Amino acid sequence: MDFYRKRADILLSKNISNDIESERESFSKVDKELISGDVVRDIDINNITELPDGRIRIVVDDVRFECLFKKGKNDKLWVFPSAARFRGDGLAPLPLLQRWSYYNILEDSVLCVSDPMYYKYPKLGCAWFWGDDEKNYRDYLAYIVRKIVNYLRIRDENVVFMGSSSGGTVSVHTAAIFGAGTAISINGQLNFEKEKYTSRLWHFKNQTGIDITQKDIYKRNELYSVVKETPNVKYIFITNASSEGDIEDHLMYFSEKVGYVPRYGLSAKDNMIFWIYDAKSANPHTAFEDRNILWAIEYLTKVNPKEVDDYDGLYRVFGNIWFSNYKKIEEKNNKNYELLPSVFDLLNASLDNNLKNVHIESSDNKYNRFVYKDFKKQRIYTIKFNAKVSGKNGMITAGLYDGKNFVFKHCYDSDKDNTICFCCNNDSKLEFCIFSGLHGEANNKDLTVNYFDVYSSEVVDDSVLNFFKDASRDLEARIDLKLISEKAGNIYLEKQHDFRYDVSSPKWINNSKTKGYVIQSKEGYLKIKIIVDSAGELVINFKGIDWKYSNKRIPIWVDYTCIRVNEEEIIHSPVSCWHDKVLRYDRKVNSGDEIILEVCWTKHN
Repeated sequence: MDFYRKRADILLSKNISNDIESERESFSKVDKELISGDVVRDIDINNITELPDGRIRIVVDDVRFECLFKKGKNDKLWVFPSAARFRGDGLAPLPLLQRWSYYNILEDSVLCVSDPMYYKYPKLGCAWFWGDDEKNYRDYLAYIVRKIVNYLRIRDENVVFMGSSSGGTVSVHTAAIFGAGTAISINGQLNFEKEKYTSRLWHFKNQTGIDITQKDIYKRNELYSVVKETPNVKYIFITNASSEGDIEDHLMYFSEKVGYVPRYGLSAKDNMIFWIYDAKSANPHTAFEDRNILWAIEYLTKVNPKEVDDYDGLYRVFGNIWFSNYKKIEEKNNKNYELLPSVFDLLNASLDNNLKNVHIESSDNKYNRFVYKDFKKQRIYTIKFNAKVSGKNGMITAGLYDGKNFVFKHCYDSDKDNTICFCCNNDSKLEFCIFSGLHGEANNKDLTVNYFDVYSSEVVDDSVLNFFKDASRDLEARIDLKLISEKAGNIYLEKQHDFRYDVSSPKWINNSKTKGYVIQSKEGYLKIKIIVDSAGELVINFKGIDWKYSNKRIPIWVDYTCIRVNEEEIIHSPVSCWHDKVLRYDRKVNSGDEIILEVCWTKHN
């Protein structure tokens, strides 16, 4: 049972602890020049004459694939498709080459591929290597892998496609197209039918004009079907039990389609292995593997689905380790910096610094940037800034750096107002950086910081911090519905899809002439039928939730991105609302009228 690919025996000696640490460090040492992008080689995929280590670019049918390749020692290739670009309120820089550093652990060949959709649609945040009605980018990815496998003379069964979230979706389907090897999906989207993932689907449709819930000739939204049709591929579905959406809306859906109910730990049916783990996290969907859990995942590629019962107990232990890892991360996060939504209005903050028209000249430095350093512990900071980069349609990157790593890092449109709020609990060498472009691509661009305002306040009480630690709180929308009529009419609601929401009918909205409901939901999407039994006026108010601190109502913003009433678009661009800033819609109705209301919203950007 070869779980851990050791380098050499470490013999007992007085320095054994140091020797063990040296081996451990050797697994984390990587050549960052591979991903630097200083040199990107174009590869003719139809006539490969060489396949160098580092950044490569492959074009198939005019579609651009930015990749990273590293040749390994073994007869095995790992393919890592990228996932979503969303990072907090912004978009991650391109290219996305996730898991590239795994080459040093696996010692196999590694191919990381950035989703080409992000180059076609620069503001797109999640794309699933979709393509369009005519082109299936997953076909192109499988074609690229086929050519590389042939060039490297790697056996088909030794190809592994692995991704998380949307990258997991892509891994499953691309492996099916490839027709052999192993596909690994970690919390991947398996259900495009019930529209649970609709906030992302609406975002995709708004950016591309493509409705990916509709029947697709390539079966890109029917993973259960392609899995059944490809018995030569081994599929490994890894899902976090603490991620409610991944369990209820994706794995349970997929389980029903394939006619099998997996269990906690390891279980299998036919060519499918299921590993359900449980890792508590502020965002359990993204509680992915670390470099140690990777060993357990790597070994699963060697396990016969018929023999998983022999390993179930062991993988429950691995699941407990996974749980412990994230428990430590959460404890550490609670002690360091907490990225908060804008809570400026409740802070009684003071202005620490106000900078205007700071100019950073262009240079050859790909990390050309503006830096602000003066932060103190036990304070909440609100940064309000606007920065402009030279050129049209430019983007900047802003982030908080702790001396070793970025606490957060987001992309923003040039020359736009932005607000970032965070809590600094401990002493540190924090730096707030604004780069004149995407991170790592900021060379040869001028940067002007139009203004940079720093506000600070003492850390407020735990009730405030705990409120904002609820990652889903600032996704919560509130919709007030009421029917105003001369007669004592009524209003009825019917769900049009499976989603979770709270509905109430408080006294203040009901009287002799008014009947109504208050709906609150964190789903990001709802679709309901409204039925009225009396003529009158239907009023719908779109807003944010009602939250108060010290008897003062605090703005909790939400961005409504799509509102449809009976298929009619009510808004054509995002509208930001909170409890006291309402988007109102009203229409005349007759008795028996049925209105289909469809709403999509996101966190305030």
